[in-house]
Amino acid sequence: MGEPTNAEPGKCEKIDWFGLDDLPDDVVTYIRAGIDAYRRNQAFSLEGWQEQRSTVP
Repeated sequence: MGEPTNAEPGKCEKIDWFGLDDLPDDVVTYIRAGIDAYRRNQAFSLEGWQEQRSTVP
């Protein structure tokens, strides 16, 4: 598999491999949404992303 490397130690405590049924509770929201979409066999999902509207006329 390879060895994960924490390139941003100021932003996360550690990086590690986990089974899909053994994910930690604090997975980033949009990452968890992507994993959940994958498990539902969805190729695309907007789940976990907030809609942003442009203020430019």
